[in-house]
Amino acid sequence: MVYEPADEETTQTAGCIFAVADGIGGRAAGEVASLIAVRELQKNYYQIVQNTSPVEALRLAVLKAHNNIIEEVACDSNLSGMGSTLTVAAVVGERIS
Repeated sequence: MVYEPADEETTQTAGCIFAVADGIGGRAAGEVASLIAVRELQKNYYQIVQNTSPVEALRLAVLKAHNNIIEEVACDSNLSGMGSTLTVAAVVGERIS
């Protein structure tokens, strides 16, 4: 997933995010977990980064995505055991976080 904000100001202050999520092989519903991970990362990063550094915003956004996956499993036993890898970077100006 590559996400570049539509407005230049957000791009300058929060940057673009690049993420790769892959459902863990052999686990139930890994594709669901990876979709949740990137969706939640994108949604939360740009809200959080308004109040903290890009590095901290990435950390917190990944944690929120993780917690959301856990909540999905709690709501649907068919998703039990699902998981995903997640690698993410934010590029702000010439800096990579």
